[in-house]
Amino acid sequence: MSRARRPPLARHARRTPAAAAALALALAAGPAATAGCRDCGPSRDASTDARPDAAAAGDAALAADAAADASPDGGAPSPFGPPFGPAQLLAALDDPAATEDDPSVAPGELEIFFNSDRDAPGGPPHLWYASRAALADPFGPPVRVEALVFTQGETTPELAPDGLGLHFAAALPGGTGGLDLYFTARPAPGSLVFGAPIEVAALDSPATDDGAALRADGLEVFFASDRAGTLDVWRAARAAPADPWGAPAPVAGVSGIGVQGGPALSADARVLYFHGETTAPAGVHLWRAARADGDAAFGPPELAADVNDLAATDLDPDLSADGSALYFASTRDGSFALYVARR
Repeated sequence: MSRARRPPLARHARRTPAAAAALALALAAGPAATAGCRDCGPSRDASTDARPDAAAAGDAALAADAAADASPDGGAPSPFGPPFGPAQLLAALDDPAATEDDPSVAPGELEIFFNSDRDAPGGPPHLWYASRAALADPFGPPVRVEALVFTQGETTPELAPDGLGLHFAAALPGGTGGLDLYFTARPAPGSLVFGAPIEVAALDSPATDDGAALRADGLEVFFASDRAGTLDVWRAARAAPADPWGAPAPVAGVSGIGVQGGPALSADARVLYFHGETTAPAGVHLWRAARADGDAAFGPPELAADVNDLAATDLDPDLSADGSALYFASTRDGSFALYVARR
């Protein structure tokens, strides 16, 4: 049975009027580049992009990237590790009439949070949860996270590395403006009892801020923001987990490849996955960048050739705690659904 592909604007209607207007500008400039992407804002024109050839160069090297990951010639191993195998649809979580995206898996991969409008397709998105007894089992039936349901909707759930804390984004009354980042926590794994959300005001702006991915030691956070005009990956740091966040800034060497979002950091803080634009063909797919350690700058990003489907849209990556699995959302089966690739 074929899956209906939802018009791109239907996904953005959930965001603020300003975000919808920004998307309209992006579509006017080049609709194919952002079709179906929830996190797309106005795309940079290639003539003004700080790294104008990045997407095109990545596209041209797509097959080479996948081969390099495996290092078949015995050379230096890829900083990204072995390639992922074929992506598999998480069929137990799939509702063909709805949208599923923003997966966030708990340590051990026995719990997953994600974003969906399955309770009212086309309406505000909400956070959903599913669990399983063993890794080899399919996930059980998804349930809505009732403790975190808001009239305006909520999106981009991101579990903290301890599996208890949770960041998400929502446009709630009293917030800084646009989509703001909030933090809450539950008492134990498996619980859907969450405390009252607290806005992470140090990271927020009057624009869109979402998808906050926390480093394992709690000293660094990556998130998406369009405060500078285009959705990019931003970063903030602090000296201790109890300290307030320092001033956010775009991620040097990574931000600037058109529209970006959905950052996901490896447990050792050396690899950053995110989604961003490509130019040939025009679309949104998964990218990754590596650094020597948690204090170093990231090297040039490359397309994640082992998991992307260039005929579809791929976004919202999330790495398992041990780095053996990559969860993400894709339209490769017709509409946004959740997938996992393993190595």
